[in-house]
Amino acid sequence: MNFKLKDFIAIIAVMVLSFPVLYIAMLFFTGAARVEFGRKPEENKQIVEPLKKTDRKDSLALVNSRTFQALQKEREELQIERVRLQEQQKRVDLMQKELEEQQRALAKKRLELEQLVTQNDSLEFKRLKEIARMYAAMRPAEAAQILETLHDSMAAKIIKSISDDRQKAKILAALSTEKANRITTILEQKKRG
Repeated sequence: MNFKLKDFIAIIAVMVLSFPVLYIAMLFFTGAARVEFGRKPEENKQIVEPLKKTDRKDSLALVNSRTFQALQKEREELQIERVRLQEQQKRVDLMQKELEEQQRALAKKRLELEQLVTQNDSLEFKRLKEIARMYAAMRPAEAAQILETLHDSMAAKIIKSISDDRQKAKILAALSTEKANRITTILEQKKRG
């Protein structure tokens, strides 16, 4: 395409002249400008200007008011949520402290219980050794007669605690066959386990 200077001037003239026409048309279509017949231009200007300013201020105030109210409502909701979360965090912290205290108390009780079990085991071991010493000092028939009345596990503990193997064998021989079998089975299980 070959453009000449004359074509460029024509295009620029059309653009320059069409801009005000388009601008005025837009003002009429949007309602920003009106034409009323029978009034003087000064009267129209006086009526139109205050209306434009008042309408604009009112619409901006309304928009700003609604926006402000929405923001205010959102701020209040956020504040309520923040307070709720803070209260919930306080409850969680309190529960965590209580849990830690309970864990410390439980650990302390466990330690006390372990110490009591150790003491009890030690006392039971001493008592069992004392009883075993008494049974070892008895005649096998008398010891067997007493062991027949005891529970099998207790009788097995006493037999096991007797240090003299010959005395153990004599007492087991003096027991009834069933009782001796049960005690021997218990002693064998304790050796394995």
